[in-house]
Amino acid sequence: MTTLAVAVSTLVLAAGCEENVSPVIPTERVFTVWGFLDPTVAEQKARVFRIEPVLEPTRPEPLGATMSVTDVSSGSVTVWRDSVILFPDGFYGHVYLANQDVEFDREYLVELETPQGLGSSARVRTPPRTSPVLTELQNVRFNVKFRVRWDNAPQLLDLKVRYHVAFRSRGSSGAFSSGAVTLRTGVIETGPDGTPTVLIEPTSDLGDILQMLNLQAGRDEMALDSITVLPFVGSEEWRSPTGDFDPEVLVQPGTLSNVDNGFGFFGSGFEDAYVVHLPEDAIENAGFTVR
Repeated sequence: MTTLAVAVSTLVLAAGCEENVSPVIPTERVFTVWGFLDPTVAEQKARVFRIEPVLEPTRPEPLGATMSVTDVSSGSVTVWRDSVILFPDGFYGHVYLANQDVEFDREYLVELETPQGLGSSARVRTPPRTSPVLTELQNVRFNVKFRVRWDNAPQLLDLKVRYHVAFRSRGSSGAFSSGAVTLRTGVIETGPDGTPTVLIEPTSDLGDILQMLNLQAGRDEMALDSITVLPFVGSEEWRSPTGDFDPEVLVQPGTLSNVDNGFGFFGSGFEDAYVVHLPEDAIENAGFTVR
């Protein structure tokens, strides 16, 4: 899976925080599930809880529930397996796993069922393949920025930018050393037609890159090879009712949920990538070395 550590995945695993023994509000609902389908990876994951009258730490034994994901178009069914995981906080949890081929722009039915036939379910449509395109480049001395429009993306939920650079001490005749710095930077915008766009400002990021590589401006040379823009493309199910995608808020029970006869959330998404090669004059105007 891309990773369950990106901002979106904070929502997926946040339910694994504290599990003190305490009563819960009575409910007829059966399961709580947090997860998403990723069409770019082979292994899929989801965190599953059985809703019980008393909230207590999970025991290191099988949950005894069946989880299946059906491709609604083809009717193909994949049964996921229960995996009992010991988390760093010392608590156990049930993470269901499967090697399943997930298609782009396809509807899936997620079902969880007890041996007694009680169950919870969710429907999700994976995002289509995207077509990012560079739409704007502002090439001004010490003020370089650009925008990338993410055509076909329902929405972008998280953004990282990876700068691929080469550096050496100024005046050195030695070869450049290569490196990559990943920053949580940039701005996600929405165009007039609803298409998401990202704004990246290399000039503003220059200082952070130098600091992370332990380089000094004016003393060391740092050339820019390319920039990889890495947003998380989310399905429509991720659409926040608050208008802002804040995992700390959305993880609260009932705030964002599409699980029938249950709690939690099951969506779809993937980390996308678009590589930008700036012209030499823009690299220099942004403050990088041209080699």
